[in-house]
Amino acid sequence: MAREQKVELEEKNKHITDSIQYAKRIQDAILTSEQDMKDALGDYLVYYQPKEIVSGDFYWAYKINNEKVMLAVADSSGQGVPGAFLGMIGTALLNEIVIENGVSDVTEVLEKMQNQLGKKLLNIPDVDSREADKIKLSLVCLNKATKKLEFVGAGQSLYLVRNSLLSETYGNEQPIGFSSDTTINYSKKKIQLEVGDLLYLSTDGAINQLGKQFFVELLEGSTNRTMKEQNEQLNITCNKAAKTNASKDDACILGVRI
Repeated sequence: MAREQKVELEEKNKHITDSIQYAKRIQDAILTSEQDMKDALGDYLVYYQPKEIVSGDFYWAYKINNEKVMLAVADSSGQGVPGAFLGMIGTALLNEIVIENGVSDVTEVLEKMQNQLGKKLLNIPDVDSREADKIKLSLVCLNKATKKLEFVGAGQSLYLVRNSLLSETYGNEQPIGFSSDTTINYSKKKIQLEVGDLLYLSTDGAINQLGKQFFVELLEGSTNRTMKEQNEQLNITCNKAAKTNASKDDACILGVRI
């Protein structure tokens, strides 16, 4: 009997793992494709490392026209399947608001996401779960012709490396999600970029694993590396850190050379 129970448990575990692997294929298909990322951003990198098979982090980019592109990096609460589902909702909202409805003002996009996700979470009967489900998000609209950038953050920052020095532009502390506060306003930051600037959006997974100071030094030391070389360095550094400090979170970094 014990052997039969073991076989049955192994079959159930295999079925669950196979289902999650299939969910990963769906999630990968929803992420902005490599070709679309290249068309929108040109010289870029994506470091994307789920803690488990699927991730609550996601990246997104859209080419509005020949001059303007919009890009985002987000961190959904929780890891694994729950975080991945919330992340897919976030991706769907960005597609609907920006691509289908043509909204290109970053503040308006974030406010609409806040409003719509808040309404969706109202359908969750568990109040604690409803209030815990949040999406931290960095959203940028970049005019590649004028090199003017607009940024709005919900619990995340924007990192800019210029002349090997990093500056951090803070977003609002409030993530996107259900809130009893109906007066949440997200403030837009405007930055004039220069040729050679390096722009990064990041969730806190890699930052927490490496330590903030080491993360800053790593980005500052990347000025003379190609984006491909930077991506390789990120993989090497984070994998090395994982040997002594196991990852406790998903990680996602999107970098663009101006």
